[in-house]
Amino acid sequence: MDLQIELTDYCNVKCIYCSQHMDTGVHPGYKKGMMSYSNFKKIIDDFESLSIGDPKHIVFQWLGESTSHPKFSKFMKYVLDKNEKNNFLNNVSWVSNVITLDVDTVKLMCEISNKFTEIHFELSIDAFLPDTFASIKKCSEKKFNSVIENVKTIINYSNNPEKNILVGIRFIVLEENYREVDDFIQFWMEYCDDNNIQYTLVSGGAGAPTKVKISIWPYLGAWGKILNEDLYEDVLKRYSLT
Repeated sequence: MDLQIELTDYCNVKCIYCSQHMDTGVHPGYKKGMMSYSNFKKIIDDFESLSIGDPKHIVFQWLGESTSHPKFSKFMKYVLDKNEKNNFLNNVSWVSNVITLDVDTVKLMCEISNKFTEIHFELSIDAFLPDTFASIKKCSEKKFNSVIENVKTIINYSNNPEKNILVGIRFIVLEENYREVDDFIQFWMEYCDDNNIQYTLVSGGAGAPTKVKISIWPYLGAWGKILNEDLYEDVLKRYSLT
């Protein structure tokens, strides 16, 4: 049984492919907000009490950036405490742009892997060059280097055989970054090779589990329609991805 939790609909960036950059807002008609700690505890406690759908899996994602919540670390510690005996949750996942993660939070998220069968990071990067990153994310170029270092830190943790950590590095194919996709793929392949880390290059979330997945994603519009499909298909063809 899967539970998806949006801790906040605030985000620290306004990616051009996301509803965060739209004037109508992410949830039209509703004010943006932060989940309270009491509500979070109730959700986790109620989920734990369900006797159906084992094993259980929590995904922290949706239209906001979960790690930007000021109580994010406190929330994660509560989940860790609830799963102290590894008898509640099987897996936990995060989808993140990695910008607000600091070293201490990354370490916390990685250290809790011993309490789960598996933890999974899906990290949205979408660029090889700082200026392209800033153009797509609508943020400062200065954020880029810290993002890359955070991703490397998480990947390095995943290489520990005692840690049940899987990492997905995402690149959504856009007109703005299409010319960088080869450099992006080569960079992360070489990083994994240099550090003896198992990886695969995949389209979307496909492929068998490996420590690292370098994931090439389409740009999806309304109703799941692929935009810039010719660019995406060209990348898939050149790398024999399906």
